[in-house]
Amino acid sequence: MDKYKNFDELNRNEEDDTYSISYEMGSSGIAIITPHGGGIEPGTSEIVKGVAGNEHSFYTFDGLKQNNKCLHITSENFDEPNCVELVRQSDRVVAIHGWKRNDNCLCLGGLDQNLKNKIQTTLINAGFKVVDCPEVLKGEGKKNICNRNRDHCGVQIEISRGLRDRMFELNTKKGRSKKTPIYHLFVKTLREALNTL
Repeated sequence: MDKYKNFDELNRNEEDDTYSISYEMGSSGIAIITPHGGGIEPGTSEIVKGVAGNEHSFYTFDGLKQNNKCLHITSENFDEPNCVELVRQSDRVVAIHGWKRNDNCLCLGGLDQNLKNKIQTTLINAGFKVVDCPEVLKGEGKKNICNRNRDHCGVQIEISRGLRDRMFELNTKKGRSKKTPIYHLFVKTLREALNTL
């Protein structure tokens, strides 16, 4: 159960130095986002920025506290204004999330079935293990932040803790500055899937 039901409630109760927001509009019409970056779901912000590169829009909401769990706002309720506007202006959206599983896998949710299939095929061909999402991670609600773009359908990628840990020398704030070949392969593969759109 989340501590805060929306961004306004979080903003009224948390100090400014407990989180940071980064975003930039790109030229491709594609947005790569994470509402649970920084220490909330560690590694997601670095993945977002890597996949976005220079041409895609990106958005990260980063937890900076010692205990970041309280900064988690579920995707259905995530309404930070900069993110909402960036997503609204985008043709395609890919939201990167962290999954608590310790093995090396990921699952794909969201309502953009065509993009989901394309990403899944590309990731599997690169050697990544894609499994079925449990019901709570399917990301099929119309209010889910990934589905609030122009076409009202996006993709949600849930990456296990085990796989995220393998992407960095150490999955800590400092350790994430050193990316591993797994990180670079994942970023390259996801960018390839998006470049075929």
